[in-house]
Amino acid sequence: MQIVKVGLDKLCLLKKINPRSEIGDVSDLADDIRQNAARHGFANVADGLILPLVVTKLEGDKYGVIAGKRRYSALMMLSESPKVKLPKNAEIACKLYEGDATPEGMTLESVAENLMRENLKPWEIADAACDLRTVCKLSLGQIASRLHLSNGHVNTLMTANDKLIPEARKAWRDGVPPLAFEHVKIMAFQTPVEQAKYWHETVNKASPAGPAPAAGPAKSKPKSRPSPSRMTATRDEAEMLTHDADAETAAYAAGCKVTLDWMLGALSEIPKLPASAPRKPGAKPKKDAASPKDTQRG
Repeated sequence: MQIVKVGLDKLCLLKKINPRSEIGDVSDLADDIRQNAARHGFANVADGLILPLVVTKLEGDKYGVIAGKRRYSALMMLSESPKVKLPKNAEIACKLYEGDATPEGMTLESVAENLMRENLKPWEIADAACDLRTVCKLSLGQIASRLHLSNGHVNTLMTANDKLIPEARKAWRDGVPPLAFEHVKIMAFQTPVEQAKYWHETVNKASPAGPAPAAGPAKSKPKSRPSPSRMTATRDEAEMLTHDADAETAAYAAGCKVTLDWMLGALSEIPKLPASAPRKPGAKPKKDAASPKDTQRG
């Protein structure tokens, strides 16, 4: 794809390939662009953008952003800041996409471009997976194959993207307060009521509005567990362990359990020996009676 310079005011987001309007907080990304431009002495703050946007030509002089909507939003934030001298018509380096112009083709290109970035956050992968499901009508297996992830992990990401309660969803995406993916995996398969309880008691450490509930007896475990109805792990959910930081520990523990179960099963199959009468203390063991053949020897 060729690199073209496009005025910031000529760019726009394409809703048909970015159906989610939620972008999240881009202030850190905007600061990174500004600082990178200052570090290299660029007069145009937009030149601090490391990865160019991917755009497609629209009618007139407009260009639609296929990949890089957060980077585009960060540039728009800088252009609206009174402290940053970024004109609204500042030229932005963009890759011109000239491939399949259908929503499906542009969505596949958007996902492919985003996956080339390093340190993708889980929610960004979830967005890509949901785009492939919504726009391209791909199945779970096809999406997992595109993203090079297991079916279970992709299913968890999309379920979290669809069903997290608003405060948990915002924390997951913006990091305020930080929400570890361990909590996301649990909350994704809970009901909204269970999520709210888990959020206040385990994640946010804060009580909901209104009088605080009476404190129960102290428990030995500091963290609450999901409801029994959510404790049954499916085969797909078990695959998610391969993507966790403690996957090696979990696999080792599972291996030990399998080995122990096998040993216990093997021991249970050993036939029991007939019980013998107990011998009195000091008594000598009886010798077996000699057979007729033994008495004829010599």
